[in-house]
This record gives sequence, C-alpha cells and structure tokens, in this order.
Amino acid sequence: MSAPSLARRIEQLESVLVSGEPLGPATDIPFAVFVYEPFRELELRKEVNLLRTRLANAGREIGVVDLGKVMWECFQAHPGGPDGLVQVEKRGADLEDLLADARMLLSGPHQNRAGPLERRVIERLSVLDQSSGIGLLVRAGELFPVYRTSALLERMIGTLRLRTVLFYPGEMRGASELSFMGVCEPSPNYRPRIFAP
Repeated sequence: MSAPSLARRIEQLESVLVSGEPLGPATDIPFAVFVYEPFRELELRKEVNLLRTRLANAGREIGVVDLGKVMWECFQAHPGGPDGLVQVEKRGADLEDLLADARMLLSGPHQNRAGPLERRVIERLSVLDQSSGIGLLVRAGELFPVYRTSALLERMIGTLRLRTVLFYPGEMRGASELSFMGVCEPSPNYRPRIFAP
C-alpha cells in the first residue's frame, strides 16, 4: 500500500485545524510538525497556499511565516549585513566558523531562550487571535545547514499559544525522531505532534 499523496495528507491536517481540536500534545505546546520529502518543496508550497485559502474561507485567521525571509532579516544584524557573511566566506574563512557566526545571528547567545529568529516568528504570529488563529511556518529548508529546526518550536513553548504548524523537509526515523533534510542526524527532541507519511 502506498503512502497518501501530499495533497491528501494536507487535507488530513486541515481537518484537524478546522475542527479546533488541540494541535499539540499539551496546551503549552500547541504545535505540530508536518514532515514532507525535501524534493517536494514546490508541490508543498502550492498545497500550503491552497490550505491557507481553505482555512481562511472556513473563518480562520491565518499567519504564514516564510522562515527563509526571516533568516535573511536576522543576517542583516551581521556587521557587514548578509553580504558580510558572503564576503567572509569568499576570503576563505573556515566553514565551521562561518556557520557558527550565522547560527549565532539566528539563535542568539542563550541556548534555551528565543533568539532573533524565534522572536521574529513570535512577533509575526502574536498579532493573530491566539485562541482561533493558525500559524503556518514554511520554507524551513532554507535554514539548512545553519539552523536545525528542532530548537525552533522548543524555544517558542510558553511564549506562543497559537496553534502552529512547522512544514518540515526531512524524514521520520523510528517512532519520533526527525532527520532535517533527510541528511542530519535524527533528533529525538520533537515534542509537538508529528504528521508524517
């Protein structure tokens, strides 16, 4: 038996979102992760746009956050702006040092608190009605390899009460481990509900 199509899986997610049932495992974790194969990115974007329209037509207030755009906004904080990171790379800087600098611009200095990336996501979604709105986080693949998304939802727990779905390019391994982009070592750190093929 083959796995359901991406469109069918989005419809299953939609039924949960429209029903108003809790999205996450607890009230302080109102998040879910929708796993899809990275090569289906363009198909996913189309399906998310259709989902957004259907949810709006069902009376839901929707906030879509493009994580790729948010990442580049964070890179503006580099002394040379986003181009500064490119220039550092062109000068032959060690790749690990460059990634560490980029990671710091996204995560900030505190491991267990919302950093610049998470604060921008929270800011965009906080304007929605926290009891009936829905947040959709898209283009997470653009964060690869600088930022692993296992921290993203964790760092928003207790701050954001909005039902939020992270569209996650990767694969499920085992009962609850996710591999970002299908190449990173699986992370067991996902407490939100997981919608996987």
